Amino acid sequence: RRAIWLDHGRLAADGPAGEVVARYRERVATEEGQRRTAGAGSGGRIGSGVAAIEVVRLLDREGRPTARLRSGEAASVEMVVRATEALSDFVFGVQIATVSGTIVFGSNTALEGLRPERLAGDARVTLEIPALDLAPGVYALDAAVHARDGAPFDYRRDVLRFEVTAERAGTGVWSPARRWSFSGGVRWRA
Repeated sequence: RRAIWLDHGRLAADGPAGEVVARYRERVATEEGQRRTAGAGSGGRIGSGVAAIEVVRLLDREGRPTARLRSGEAASVEMVVRATEALSDFVFGVQIATVSGTIVFGSNTALEGLRPERLAGDARVTLEIPALDLAPGVYALDAAVHARDGAPFDYRRDVLRFEVTAERAGTGVWSPARRWSFSGGVRWRA
């Protein structure tokens, strides 16, 4: 019921276990987000560069950039893309994975049935997710713009990391809305 968090031998938090763990995870996600931002573009990027992903942001339900979301909340992934020449063959994609590499979600505009016509100059691309039902943990996001045959213009692996928190613990990577019901000879304490 109670947890104590020590940071380099010093007391960082003392209180209800859920609150202390949430504060610890928030610190880890913030530090990891700062590390990823500092290292952005230093690796994990392939492509011809004909179109380049200049910026990738995770936005909360209010449209503010964030590195921490609550499970089930609305979120958006925003990309700012610059094409150095006009393209008629392009696909935008996003993938979310655990930090250990297990893919938990991925989609792109071709899979969604969108047919490209023209990409030129600067563009803002946003994938809206009405309910990000991931279990608590830290996740990595990949972003891509490529040709329909998969040839990458710009593929940014692990371009940002974010943390998902939840009021209830769970295992796995999915945290759907849920409710238990009982009948017969079972009782629970209040």
